[in-house]
Amino acid sequence: MPDPILSDSRCVLAASTPSDAQHYFGFHDVSPWDPTDNRLALLRVPADLRHTPTAQDRAEICLWDPARGKPEPVGETRAFNWQQGSRLQWLPGPRPRLITNTIEDRVPAARILDLDSGRWGDPIPAIYSISRTGDFALAPDFPNLARHWRDYSYDLPGGSACPPGKEGSLLRVDLVTGESRVLVEVAQARALCGQEHTGAEGHDFISHVTFSPTGKRICFLYRRFASDGALFSFLLSARPDGSELAVLAREKCSHFDWFDDDRILLWTRKLPGRAAALRGSGITRRFPFKQVVAMIRKLNPKLKQSLFAEMYYLLDSRNPGSSEAVGQGILEQDGHPMFAPGRRWMVTDTYAFEGFQPLILFSMDSRTRHDIVSFPVHENFKQPALKCDLHPRWNRAGTKIAVDSAHSGMRQLYVVDASSFLTNSAR
Repeated sequence: MPDPILSDSRCVLAASTPSDAQHYFGFHDVSPWDPTDNRLALLRVPADLRHTPTAQDRAEICLWDPARGKPEPVGETRAFNWQQGSRLQWLPGPRPRLITNTIEDRVPAARILDLDSGRWGDPIPAIYSISRTGDFALAPDFPNLARHWRDYSYDLPGGSACPPGKEGSLLRVDLVTGESRVLVEVAQARALCGQEHTGAEGHDFISHVTFSPTGKRICFLYRRFASDGALFSFLLSARPDGSELAVLAREKCSHFDWFDDDRILLWTRKLPGRAAALRGSGITRRFPFKQVVAMIRKLNPKLKQSLFAEMYYLLDSRNPGSSEAVGQGILEQDGHPMFAPGRRWMVTDTYAFEGFQPLILFSMDSRTRHDIVSFPVHENFKQPALKCDLHPRWNRAGTKIAVDSAHSGMRQLYVVDASSFLTNSAR
């Protein structure tokens, strides 16, 4: 398998995890770097783990200082998946603390590690995103999510973390007391999205909840699967207490990141109302709609963008329905965006295309695209359940990018130093 191709000499592959095991972090919405930018949190799993993780599989939680080489284990978890890891995160505050999801007596939970004392706290309900103050978190209904979308949950026996009749809702978890309650009911989201009479009940859920940069607002996806397996997604935004709930995008919503406390960059599409209604009615089951769209995307991504108006849009929570296209004709494919501090630059990737996954820097000032590294896609990781997206994540200073890649035949974490590129591009 070929090595990554550096497309810009101002960027360098500064470090990679050792090949004695597989190492990775997970999703693109949080940074693996500690507040000092010296150590990265990551997961280490056996080199031969090649299936969807089960409750019998374990991942070591490690801290990695690239200057010293070998990741050092500080704990373990059985609550992890390939796409989002274990939701391992650094907690804000004066002392270094990590939080990770785990499984306790077949129930999803979370534990906090105080790195000064080396002690793990008692289990609390599982989390997804941490508030900017660090005193509470938000989470999907992980047992319910495991039934609908296993790749984004864990090996759980079923049931729900929500009270009866509220399965699939959004939960608020107090990180001090461990108490949890429903913040937004899935029925409320269903009604707001106009999905009450679609047969969605029992087939819908809330996921991917994220705080804005200062914690002023949250956003999340309301999703449902139709009888033909089609996925319908809606992006909603609210205040952290669940009030001012509004729909920002409909029908197809994918990856996103907050640009500021009011605006969100989202990959979505804007089908005409009649076309969206036809897809919602299930009439597209009568012909190979998905196969045609996939063929168009493979042959000419720009054609798909033109036909379906599918691209990144900047949405404003203060004015639901407003949107600004970003990167039209330049960013032709869905990816995993994350804004650097200062919001002048966005890093993203794409899914495997022609055997490579590009790491892309996009200037929000000049609206220009710069492909800085291309990572080959290994044959063993082309199955959807095992795919290894780059999921690029900035360090705290906005100078380095951590990516997961399996081009070597194992998942490893790589650090790309883009500081020279960014410095020279700013002149």
